[in-house]
Amino acid sequence: MDDREFRVLAEHSFDMICFVCSDLVMRYTSPACTNLLGWQPDEMVGKGPDEFVHPDDLRVVIDSHRELRERGERRSPTVVRVRHKEGGYVWMETTARRVADEADSDYVVVLVMRDISARMNMGEIPNPLPREEACHESGAAEELITTIDLHLTRSGQIAFIDHKKVGENGRTTYGGHVLDKTHGSGVRVLEWLPCGHCITTGDERHRIVRRV
Repeated sequence: MDDREFRVLAEHSFDMICFVCSDLVMRYTSPACTNLLGWQPDEMVGKGPDEFVHPDDLRVVIDSHRELRERGERRSPTVVRVRHKEGGYVWMETTARRVADEADSDYVVVLVMRDISARMNMGEIPNPLPREEACHESGAAEELITTIDLHLTRSGQIAFIDHKKVGENGRTTYGGHVLDKTHGSGVRVLEWLPCGHCITTGDERHRIVRRV
């Protein structure tokens, strides 16, 4: 199949088909990305998985890529959460194969991605909780936030914890704000679980790692 024939198939597929370089940067994505994730192809090309994949699922991507590099294919699909342009995450099942191997340091991976959110929501596929949520639900999480005070996030920002809240379900959360120059007002209001996970954004950069 030549390049023209491939693109005709890719551009009419309901699945999202991508070319990813050996450095994990996306070289091509089919138009299905717009229907599935809201992004235009040119908004995804040239970017890596850290721009779209849920922070807790990046390790899955890394492990999958390591297997591809060593074996040339991933024997079973991977399931990760991918950020939708309008907010939130979509559960995507991905199959991958290394299709070019001109040099060990310069190969291309073809990804075929499909939305399985409906199957996840119906329980047809086990829904693994993010690590911090699983710890919280089991009561095994270390409580990094225990008092109203100053704390440090993983990205090095100071978090000003100013209130504690206990919901009707008994879940404890802490609220406060960080100084964030990239945010419009310069201040970002956030909420955390006692284990440090930021439930407002889910971003690992906002995870609290210790008390100042």
